[in-house]
Amino acid sequence: MTISTVTERLAHIASKLQAARDRRCTPFGSESHGMICRAPLSVHEVRKIEELHQVTLPAEYRAFITCIGDGGAGPAYGMHSLRKASVLARAYIADQFLSTPFPHVVAYNSADIGEADLDELPNDQVEKHEAFEATGTIALCDEGCGYEHLLIVSGAAKGTIWLDARVSDGGFHPRGVGFLDCTKDGLTIHCSAEAASGGVRLVSKQRSR
Repeated sequence: MTISTVTERLAHIASKLQAARDRRCTPFGSESHGMICRAPLSVHEVRKIEELHQVTLPAEYRAFITCIGDGGAGPAYGMHSLRKASVLARAYIADQFLSTPFPHVVAYNSADIGEADLDELPNDQVEKHEAFEATGTIALCDEGCGYEHLLIVSGAAKGTIWLDARVSDGGFHPRGVGFLDCTKDGLTIHCSAEAASGGVRLVSKQRSR
């Protein structure tokens, strides 16, 4: 994908976000972010986090958080900030979590392949096992009740979005799209195309430190 294409797609998403604010759209989950993005990260800030976790973030996601915003408005209840996304539920793997490749390329559910003996393990061991199942991902956003949208940052499926439905024994499911398509599609559901025809005008929250 060329830089110009990424730039054009970012501008289209930004236009949709502005249109949603202008129309005062209140889709599912918007009460937590008001269709507003947090302030973008600098390239230097992103590089520091990449160096800490020994990983290079997918280009589409990297462009979004440095040009539009570090989370906030987005799918479901909105996108987590990069820092929050990179540390959620990672207590047992620490800095190697993101650099360890995501082990799946097709839908996977450990509940379907006879791992019932996990019920007999101590809670901390179960949590460690579950963490290792999702290595190489960041928790992009959640849609409530424990369902998470994951962005794969390491492994063969890098750059794609997956649903983590383990909370209901549903396992992992690829959504078949990359980051920008996922974000655009989520906005399209809530805002008509004609409402997003205006120019790009970003409104950002101040980042908390």
